[in-house]
Amino acid sequence: MDKAFRKKVIKNLTEKIEIAAKELLNEAINKTKEKREIELIKDFANPLPARVIADMLGIPHQDLSKIVEWSNGIANFVLVSKNDKDKYINAASSLRKMREYFSKRILY
Repeated sequence: MDKAFRKKVIKNLTEKIEIAAKELLNEAINKTKEKREIELIKDFANPLPARVIADMLGIPHQDLSKIVEWSNGIANFVLVSKNDKDKYINAASSLRKMREYFSKRILY
């Protein structure tokens, strides 16, 4: 991970970050045309790093919602009581789905 986030690599990602930010801002602007209200964190701040990391990994933007859902399922397992059986089941399911997704995209 250290190599992926070194200053030189990040500098080379500047254009992708700017493009992702502009796309998200345009999406937010379009939402305001429909309902005149956006949530800055939900509509811009949270999706921006996910979109940039997706670009780094070659994940299509249309798949991001699945990846975020699975990541949240795994994170909820780590961050909650170990006595919650549903969290184990959800985390295991999320991990399985994520493994299947990436297994289809990794060249051996």
